[in-house]
Order: sequence, then C-alpha cells, then structure tokens
Amino acid sequence: MSVSDNKIYHKTENQHPVLGFEYLPNESSLTEQYFKKMGLQVRYFMPPNSVAPFAFYFFGDLLNDYSNLELISTISTMGTFQKIYRPEIYNANAVAGTCYKPNLKNVD
Repeated sequence: MSVSDNKIYHKTENQHPVLGFEYLPNESSLTEQYFKKMGLQVRYFMPPNSVAPFAFYFFGDLLNDYSNLELISTISTMGTFQKIYRPEIYNANAVAGTCYKPNLKNVD
C-alpha cells in the first residue's frame, strides 16, 4: 500500500535484509485505524532500490510469519502498483532520506 501524503516518516536504525530500513510515521492515519479494526497491523519499510517507504499491512508477525520469497513478491507487486496508482508521489527525484514526506507535486 502507499504511504500517506500528509504524514512525515522518520528512518529508524532497524534494517531487515529484504524489507530494508524501517520508517515510523509521525501520526496514525485513517487508513491505519480502519485496517486496525479488521485486525491488521502496519509497518513501514523502504526496500533496497526503492525511493519511498512502503506500508505493509499484515496479520501476525511481519518479520517472522512470512518467507523472504513472500516478502520479495509483495515488494515487487507493490512497486509496480505504485508506479501505476500514485506515480506523482513515488517518482521522486531522490531516494528518501532520514525524514520522508510524500509530495503530490513530484510529477515528472
């Protein structure tokens, strides 16, 4: 899923070999609250070779309940989907740094 364009995400020191660095949002979104009511949790990671963090909604334990192949497949699908669905946010001119704020004005 896409990250929200009205939040700021901060890079943490937590790094997963497949998911990349974890980012934490400055606040909860309505989307997060909605999926939480259905029992889903969310964590934000920026996979290697990505320009923006991805929102991973999941049941259970994201880092231990899913295989690397499942995570890689999800990242690949999400990357393709975001290029089609929200290119104005994800076609960034630079890779997200320590602090990331999506911008609807990044249209190429």
